[in-house]
Amino acid sequence: MRLAPRHARPRFGRLLPLVAIWAVPALIVGVQWYLVYVLENEWPRNWPFIVVNVGAWLTWIPLTPLLFGLARRWPLDSHAPDDDPAARRRRVRRSAGRHAAAALGITIAHALFWSAMSLLVQRRIEPETFARVSASAIYGVSVLARLVTGLLTYGAIVAVATTIDSLRRLREQELRGARLASELAAAQLGALKMQLHPHFLFNTLHAITVLIREDPPAATRTVTRLGELLRLTLSRAQHTEVALAHELELVRLYLDIEGTRFQDRLTVTYDVAPETLRARVPDLVLQPLVENAIRHGIAPRAAAGRLVVHAHRADGRLVIEVRDDGPGPGRAPSMSGGIGLSTTRERLRSLYGAAHELALLEAPGGGCIARLVMPFQLADDVDAGADARA
Repeated sequence: MRLAPRHARPRFGRLLPLVAIWAVPALIVGVQWYLVYVLENEWPRNWPFIVVNVGAWLTWIPLTPLLFGLARRWPLDSHAPDDDPAARRRRVRRSAGRHAAAALGITIAHALFWSAMSLLVQRRIEPETFARVSASAIYGVSVLARLVTGLLTYGAIVAVATTIDSLRRLREQELRGARLASELAAAQLGALKMQLHPHFLFNTLHAITVLIREDPPAATRTVTRLGELLRLTLSRAQHTEVALAHELELVRLYLDIEGTRFQDRLTVTYDVAPETLRARVPDLVLQPLVENAIRHGIAPRAAAGRLVVHAHRADGRLVIEVRDDGPGPGRAPSMSGGIGLSTTRERLRSLYGAAHELALLEAPGGGCIARLVMPFQLADDVDAGADARA
């Protein structure tokens, strides 16, 4: 025997909640009439009435999916994005009229069938009743009572279906809004990042221009390092955040380029705790801090300068410091207004809100410290090679 396809088999899992829901009123009616007949000592004779009444309620189990479908097809709420309020009201009125016709049709059929079943049972077990009252009168009263109950039941089902559908649409709108907000934030971060790339490239090309006149072999080496640096930058163009190890790799290339220009005037020291190499940081977050230190702390003076890149973890946060031994922020008032630092502030604000700090501080003994604090989060793009290079 060939089995039906999997998608064609009845989904009993969906019927179980309906059975459980409609079993409640059926059970209440059954228990109520059972107690009445037991107290009147008529249970042995009248139990078929209980079967009829319980069956009438259980009939709503297959009818409920039908009514849910009608509620979706003829919505009673004005959720469609019409510009004309009158059009929304007309649509709701049309849906209400269709539901009224469907309610009458379904409940009349339901009342006629179960009233007929009740009449057959009553004629069989209570023939004396028909000697006093006509069958048509009994049947009419039964149909009217079941019709009223049926209309109320239809309205309750459609109301529940409309509420569920409205909540579903609201949830979808919230999810869609969250996705749009996320995409907008990503676009804003991307725009800020694109502001940083030309600024970074311009400064590097300017350094190469100087080297071409003063030291052509050094210019050639610098161009090679710039190619490596651009390759790394382009390979991470789609990443908003990267591991600190990868960020340090890019900073090393940049400082190698600057080291060629400054020669013996620049000494770089890395003091990076090993556990921070896997921390997640914004892409290109260190380069503006390092560039700022060189531009305002190293370049303005003829003497040799020292630059220290330090990173450690403290109280669940990542602390990164770029320190130079230059004149300090108090003596270089323009150092906080550059494109690189202002763009970095905007990116950090977009990514972390108030959970970050970026400050230029006076270093003990002279110099400037660019201090960056952000939540410590592990990145998933660190490999062993990156650890070793860092």
